Amino acid sequence: MIDLRCYIGKGSDGTASDSGQLLQHMDALGIRETYLTPFSREDGVRYAEANDEVLEVCRKFPGRFRAWARVQPKLGRAAADEVRRCRDAGAAGVFLQPQADTFYIENCLDIFKIADVGGFPVMLHTDHRPNAHPQYWEGVFEKFHRVRFLLAHGGKDHYMEAADIARRLDNVFLDTAAMPLERTRQAVEAAGIGKVLFCSDAPYSHAALEKLKYELLAPGEAGLRGIFEENSRRFFL
Repeated sequence: MIDLRCYIGKGSDGTASDSGQLLQHMDALGIRETYLTPFSREDGVRYAEANDEVLEVCRKFPGRFRAWARVQPKLGRAAADEVRRCRDAGAAGVFLQPQADTFYIENCLDIFKIADVGGFPVMLHTDHRPNAHPQYWEGVFEKFHRVRFLLAHGGKDHYMEAADIARRLDNVFLDTAAMPLERTRQAVEAAGIGKVLFCSDAPYSHAALEKLKYELLAPGEAGLRGIFEENSRRFFL
């Protein structure tokens, strides 16, 4: 199994997670590899230090952890430079969180241009807020069609819109972390199993819970292999 999103460190809300806890859960559930990203920071700007901490964990446990860089796009050139720095240091992609960091499309264009040139995947946190709505970003997905986008939380209340975009656009995928079982079922059916990636969103959810949701949906052995690992491998090709 591959878990494409866990937070590590300590967040501004007091939530915390460390590599020891994550490895324990991974080993218990048969998760071979987990992708890490920093928690939200209270001021939303000092992510470079947190990125370094994540990258250090990845170097300490090669083959078990990989990094999503996190940036504050409102910093402009500095954010774009941080994406390049983390990419060159081994990060697998960049995580953008418009809900917590309150940015908009115009703040992200330089980041998307970097991703477009280097084939650097983007994970975009989606929810019901206007600047995090999947349809708000659809033009970006179409313009930067060489970039692979992962819609974290599958749009939340707008899960069917997110699933429809993932079905229509080859470069858009989604996860259903923290979504109820019935919404997960509908999103998987609408997007197609090949467009769904496994994320636990730990510690806000738990890998065992997210794994059970898919097992209850009973998509078959091949479907579970796709969601739990093969789709993620293909996402990063």
